Amino acid sequence: MGILSATDSQKAWAYVDTQNQVHFEQNHFLNRAVRALFSLIGLRNYDLAAVLPAMQAIPTSSEKTANIKYIFEKLAKRSGLTSSDLVHLKALSSGASPTGETRQFIEGTIGNQKLNQALISFRSQLHDDSLIDRKVLDTLATFSYKTRPVAAFEHAFEKVKKIQPMLRKGGMEGTLQETEKLTHKDLIVMEDMAKLTPIVRQFKAMGINLSKDTPLGALSRKINRTANFINQVHNIAERQAPHSKGGTLIFYDIHNFEAKRRYWTKLFDKVVFKTLFRTPLFHASVGYRNEKGQDIEADI
Repeated sequence: MGILSATDSQKAWAYVDTQNQVHFEQNHFLNRAVRALFSLIGLRNYDLAAVLPAMQAIPTSSEKTANIKYIFEKLAKRSGLTSSDLVHLKALSSGASPTGETRQFIEGTIGNQKLNQALISFRSQLHDDSLIDRKVLDTLATFSYKTRPVAAFEHAFEKVKKIQPMLRKGGMEGTLQETEKLTHKDLIVMEDMAKLTPIVRQFKAMGINLSKDTPLGALSRKINRTANFINQVHNIAERQAPHSKGGTLIFYDIHNFEAKRRYWTKLFDKVVFKTLFRTPLFHASVGYRNEKGQDIEADI
C-alpha cells in the first residue's frame, strides 16, 4: 500500500479494483480498517507496483503525469535506490552521452550487493520500459553481482600477468613457484569475471569512459585480458588433450568444486554424499563428440 500525493496537496490513497481501474479515496480515520478488509478479500490492490501500470493507461493529464512521477520515485525509494541513483539510471536509459558522475555511479556498483538487491527489487516492480530501460537495470544488477569477488580476482590476475607471457602454442615455457600457480578457486573467479566481457562492450557502446586511469577502465582491461588468457589456455588444452571416446564417464568430486559452491550447498554435499553415501563424488556425466568434433558432456 502507499499514499499518493494528489495535485491539490491533499493526501489520498490510490488503488486498483478487480477490473484494473484506478480509484482514489481521501484519507480519514476509518479508512485503515476499510483498506485492510478490501485488500484481504481481494477487491482492492493498494500496491503502487500494481497502481503504476493502471495509472499509465488512463488519459493523459497534468495530474496523471505528477502521480506517475510520484509513484515511480516512491517505488525506487522503496527498493532502496537514492534519488541520485535514479538520476544516473535515467541518464543511462536515455542514451545521452554519459557524464563522469555516471561513470562513477557504475564504478560504485562494483561488488555492491546492497545496490544489486535494490536494482533487482526495482526491476521486478516495473511492467514495461516506458519510464526506464529495464535492460539497464538487468545489466547493472548482473555487473554488481558478478563483481562480488573483485578482491580475489585482483589476486588471481597478478598470477595471470606472470603466466600469460610464458604461454606458447605447444604449452607453457618456464617454471612457476608454487605461490605463482593458479588454484582451482582462482580459475573459478577468473571464469566468472571473464563472462562480463559482453557487459564491458555495452559500457563502451554507451560511450562510458573506460580509460585505464579510471577504476572502471582498469577493471575492464583486466576482464578482457583474463578472457583472452582463458581462451589461450583452452586452445592449448584442446590441442594437447586426446579426444575422449564416446561413452567416457566423467566424475566430479566435492573437493574440486568446493570453492564454487555456497555454504549450505557444501554442507548438503558433505552430509548426503560423504556421510550417507560414503563417497566424495556428487555428480557424473557421459562424454561424447558432437557433429562439430567438440567434446560434450551429457549429465547423468
